[in-house]
Amino acid sequence: MKNTPLAVIGSVTVTSAYCAYNWVDEYLHASADKEVTKRLDDARVHLEESCTLWEAELKRAIMAGDAATAGRLREVLKRAYETLESYDSSFTKLDSPIRLERLELEQAFGHSDAGSEAGDSFTSAVGDEQDLTGFAELADCTAKSGSPKRSPSRPLSATADVQPDLWREAQKLAAAGKVPVRKLRLDYTGTSDATDFAAKMHCVRQGMAVIFDQPHRRDMIRDSFMHALGGILIKGGEDPQALRDAIGEFERFLRAELLRDNLAAVTKEMKGRGCKELNFYDVVVDFLLFDAFDLIKAPPVAVTSTVQNAWLPLYLRSKALRSTVWGLTKARLQLFPDGTFMKFFYRCMVHLVPGFAAGLLGVGDQGFVELNTEYRALLIELMSECFSHPGTCRDLTPELMADKMTESFQCFVRKTNTLITKSLSEEAA
Repeated sequence: MKNTPLAVIGSVTVTSAYCAYNWVDEYLHASADKEVTKRLDDARVHLEESCTLWEAELKRAIMAGDAATAGRLREVLKRAYETLESYDSSFTKLDSPIRLERLELEQAFGHSDAGSEAGDSFTSAVGDEQDLTGFAELADCTAKSGSPKRSPSRPLSATADVQPDLWREAQKLAAAGKVPVRKLRLDYTGTSDATDFAAKMHCVRQGMAVIFDQPHRRDMIRDSFMHALGGILIKGGEDPQALRDAIGEFERFLRAELLRDNLAAVTKEMKGRGCKELNFYDVVVDFLLFDAFDLIKAPPVAVTSTVQNAWLPLYLRSKALRSTVWGLTKARLQLFPDGTFMKFFYRCMVHLVPGFAAGLLGVGDQGFVELNTEYRALLIELMSECFSHPGTCRDLTPELMADKMTESFQCFVRKTNTLITKSLSEEAA
């Protein structure tokens, strides 16, 4: 199914939609004929299998950066899932083959209302170096094991006690204005409007909470960022040890605050600075990275004058720019009292921001500038992909969102490691 033309996808979409409408219409006018029921269930399976195809194509479109195709596929999946959901909730008979098959699956796999245990067992099987290979391979493994084939994005349990769909819940909260937002980040996340952004951010926050509650996933993300930031500093001619030491002090501070008052003081401090929640997205991605990207678009006058000083040779401009940014960052550091989140935060920034700013502003040798630019692009791609997951599968839960985001992070880690390794090897050569 690789590189399936959009025309073929569209053709399958129209065919499946036509089957679905005929399927529902036939059901409404049908008797209790078992043959009719079987045809309806077969049509349902056909549409569910189409969803599996579209999920795989959506992932490929996202990875290829084809936003137009990805957007159309999301709309196709949304409508298909709504049709399936309507059929399951309104028309599925208690003795239909689909319902009986699900009951058999629940008994075979031991599924009950304790859905979180199944999620934990799947998560515990994923090691730091393992690759989450996605829905297509998961379906393939299920088929090879001899189990009845089903859509891998659909939970085994279809009882009335199933956990509410996270995406639907997020849409309702966003529409009601109940999702706290610090800044709209439509361009960085690929979202369409304020409501879409808020709903997807709610899902991202829920997924992040699950990820950072599990040490092996948390360490994977931390180690990737440490490796990348260290590589960027080395490429810029600086020793990363000072940054590592500052981050180590920052982590010890946070652990102590966690033990002291469960981060209550830190949460209060950050809320005063506009952070709506204390999590990875709100603090690291939004407050640190996205704000830094915004600042690069419109830097302070002192920075702009240094960058635009064509009389200075490039190496002197780079040195002057780093010195200017270091001075501005150091001045900010002095504004905060000891023992606060922002104090430790800016102690890290003093070592990181000068070089990172020079690279993103294009002041430095070509290899260093390209490394900074490409890493920034990977970060935006990562967040855009994480924000694209809600709405692409039915019955989304925080655990499933965490699984999808972990897959995105692992892809990001692989790309980052390749980028840093290649850049540093060119430096050595």
